[in-house]
Amino acid sequence: MAQEIVGTLWDLIEPFVVVQQPPRPPPQVTHNFWPSLRDALLNGPHRLNNLNLKCDICMDRMSVFDHEHVQHHVEKNMHHGARVLPCGHMFGTRCISRVIVECRNSHIPMSCPMCRTPFVDHPHCLHGHSGMPMPNTIEDIANFPRTLAEGGKIADKCGDCQVVDAVIGLSRLAPILHPPIDLGIMEVIGVSASKPGGHSWSLEPGQGMLNLIVEDLSLEEGTFQNICDETAEILSENTLRNWTSVDLRGLEFHVHVYERVLPGQGPHAMETEEQ
Repeated sequence: MAQEIVGTLWDLIEPFVVVQQPPRPPPQVTHNFWPSLRDALLNGPHRLNNLNLKCDICMDRMSVFDHEHVQHHVEKNMHHGARVLPCGHMFGTRCISRVIVECRNSHIPMSCPMCRTPFVDHPHCLHGHSGMPMPNTIEDIANFPRTLAEGGKIADKCGDCQVVDAVIGLSRLAPILHPPIDLGIMEVIGVSASKPGGHSWSLEPGQGMLNLIVEDLSLEEGTFQNICDETAEILSENTLRNWTSVDLRGLEFHVHVYERVLPGQGPHAMETEEQ
């Protein structure tokens, strides 16, 4: 009798019962052609958190955010972050770097593995273009350079050469504009540059001598700091307008005492990078 009553009650209330279904996961974004991916993300910013981008060379997933980048166990300092070529095709950093190295070693003109668009050299420094890391914020995506087909331009000089030029120029101004300090016979005031991710630039060797940083100086408020800040801003803006091969956003300049030493007397690196 009780079962009959329960059954009757269920028949009465069943039409009004709403069964909660687990929410379906949003579809993953898989576009790996930059103009299509860019437009999809600008039209739906929430999709930035649901990317599943595959490298067309190895078919492995490409990382986008800094915390996702995992260094290769053999190729140190080489992760598989998504890299955009000026034609718009995207590949993992590790794979496209291998392609570039193989082409250079074989003296084969470099081109996109998908569409064969040539890797145009930067015309003033003649360094080859290696694409740029995919931006990972909506603001940076909106400001990223347009592809060549959309009117984008290869910068006259690669980002590395632009920063090296700035370091040399600012180092010439530093002894004049920085407050005077006592220096040794072989010491000079000079500038270095760095950006997030471990990429840094310091004074190049000259006249058979190396330049070794022996003391960090504070970049005090005033004319010289303003010049350094304005230079960093200009270089950062160049990244947004042109294909520079290196993302220069977040660039900072620093002042040091350099000591000129003979090769072998101390470590020196003009440029270091974690890709």
